[in-house]
Amino acid sequence: MKRPEAFSPFALRYLVTAEVTLQSHPSEKTHHAFTHWQQHFDVDGLRLEVCADDDRVAAGVYAFTRSHWVEPGLTSEPAVVAIHFQFNHRLPTLPVGGARLTLAHGVAHVADQTIYIAIADAALVIEPDAPLRICLADADDAALIGILFTHALHAALRRAQRYELHCAALTAPVDGAGVLFIGDSGSGKSTLTMRLAAQGWRYLTDDSVLLRDKADGLRVVPLRRKFGLTPQTLQACGVAETGLPSSDDKRFIEPANLFPARHAVQLAPRHLVFPTLTHAAKSRLAPLTQAAAMMRLLRQSPWACFDPLTGRAHLQCLTQLAQSARSWELQAGRDLLEVPEAAAVLLGELNHA
Repeated sequence: MKRPEAFSPFALRYLVTAEVTLQSHPSEKTHHAFTHWQQHFDVDGLRLEVCADDDRVAAGVYAFTRSHWVEPGLTSEPAVVAIHFQFNHRLPTLPVGGARLTLAHGVAHVADQTIYIAIADAALVIEPDAPLRICLADADDAALIGILFTHALHAALRRAQRYELHCAALTAPVDGAGVLFIGDSGSGKSTLTMRLAAQGWRYLTDDSVLLRDKADGLRVVPLRRKFGLTPQTLQACGVAETGLPSSDDKRFIEPANLFPARHAVQLAPRHLVFPTLTHAAKSRLAPLTQAAAMMRLLRQSPWACFDPLTGRAHLQCLTQLAQSARSWELQAGRDLLEVPEAAAVLLGELNHA
């Protein structure tokens, strides 16, 4: 996908607009006219309503929900978060100046309390006290719809005090200690998750969680359900690739098929582990200061600094996480991939360090 710097309305035949609203009083929710396609989902106790006047957008939404803990809503409970897709002929104009954030698939601009996320020939606009709007040129582009829906959902969840963090999450088998493995794609999170789950650890996810500050402390719940594994990790862990759905570089598996009865629904984080791949034969752990851990958390959570509506509360949540858990750098060597029990042996030392 190209990364546009501006939008040309005349180059687009039509647009699709998605509106996301957060209802502070669900009982006062107004009736919406879009009924061509409608589905309710539940995300960590929140009711999400998604509807559109063109059912082609459903493919991109379902591609996301199938791989995440976003379940069909089966009760009549009113929606707290609503996402509406509709055809529209308006394109946003990117602001001149303001803060700029480079994302995996595009770029975000922040100006005058408004966030603009530009991805290919599409944009997500997040304004204060207004619906979130997604504009895109092709209702058949399921991949692009899924990416934009992901950003919109994360923004809506932030407004409900649920903060997405890119990490794997597991609990130790002996004492149930919650451990987060936080790092970029390719840092070894999924390999660690596979190795530890095979050694008796309980898993939440290999990729994405939600942080919540509850009355009894921080709680972590999984957001992504499926594991995304490289062919190298699959081979090392003895998992056949045949028939697995894939992206360009990863294969997706249902972890419950490999590790039945090992799924955990939440954890209280006791350790934060930041893995980095090395070429060393053996892996090692080194303690991190709270300040160093906080800097690394912010690199994985840029919206804590860039979202003008939720940044302060998000930053407080990350600060509490860094202060309440012990932090470590994991210099991940070849042994984690080559020796099945190496990760469990090394990380079993956390509570004794």
